[in-house]
Amino acid sequence: QKSTSPHPPLHLDAMATALAAAAPYLACEGGSVIKAAMWDAVKNMVDSWVDLELKQARVIANLYMAMTNADALEEHIQDCGFGVAVVLLVALRALDYDYGQEVARNVFVFLRDLLQRLEPQRAAAEAA
Repeated sequence: QKSTSPHPPLHLDAMATALAAAAPYLACEGGSVIKAAMWDAVKNMVDSWVDLELKQARVIANLYMAMTNADALEEHIQDCGFGVAVVLLVALRALDYDYGQEVARNVFVFLRDLLQRLEPQRAAAEAA
């Protein structure tokens, strides 16, 4: 069938590039450590993170550790900043339990700064 749209069809790569340019931190296409499918799973934790058990928080803390060990935290923030924020929030319990209050405090401060950085994109994130 022929398209009746007056606009030429966009390729998926062009759409992804346009989305990333229009809404930084929201592409969630995946990076060197966390892939797109994992971001989809993280999105499901937005409302339930407070009910997760320690063992589940440890799994998420491993995502944080993998991003930091690969020096890929900023890469993932640029791709899916709000997803990284959820990962940090969920991981705090396990980081506190396994690594101590100082590590948890440092991650919390980083998370607080990240949320301030993401604030201009909050409305777009809530609409997504």
